Amino acid sequence: MRFVFGGDGAKRAAAAPDRVGPAAAGVDRDGCLRVTTPSIVRLSVSGPSTFRVDRKVFLTWTDRFGRVRGTAGPAVVALAWPAGRPAVTARTMGLRPTVICGLQPLGRG
Repeated sequence: MRFVFGGDGAKRAAAAPDRVGPAAAGVDRDGCLRVTTPSIVRLSVSGPSTFRVDRKVFLTWTDRFGRVRGTAGPAVVALAWPAGRPAVTARTMGLRPTVICGLQPLGRG
């Protein structure tokens, strides 16, 4: 498993005791990132985590085993326990502002 969109799998990952929110540049004090234009948001993942998106986003997880792509939103997205250092991105559409919450400021994740 690399990521899960909503449902029981996301709920279990959200309740994991070792859960660490992914980090991203530009995160507010409330743990949210507001994106108003089409953008690629790079997420730093250091352990199992979850975040919420209020609009449809395209997600990509790349690690030593390959690349997985998916579309989610609005949803809770659960990220798996990484094997090594994955590259995770969320690409927003920009048709309307997108809010991604449950993040940490870059440098703390």
